[in-house]
Amino acid sequence: GIMYRELKAFDKALANFQKANAIDPKHLQSLFNQGIVYAQDLKDKPKAIKVWKRVIELDPASLQAQNSQKAIEELNASPALR
Repeated sequence: GIMYRELKAFDKALANFQKANAIDPKHLQSLFNQGIVYAQDLKDKPKAIKVWKRVIELDPASLQAQNSQKAIEELNASPALR
């Protein structure tokens, strides 16, 4: 997924992250990465926040949850994506 994102093939990147998450629904990094693509590349704030909230819900003490919370706060503070 990361390599597809680097190539700006965002649909393929999402598909790979979603496939990883389908194989392991608790795979936090694939969920976090989906949020990155939604927020930064597709400018879809609601979807980004939805997947990041899922990360936080699955494992609130994880590094990915901490990063998700920070990303949500930054996204909400960004005037370009309100």
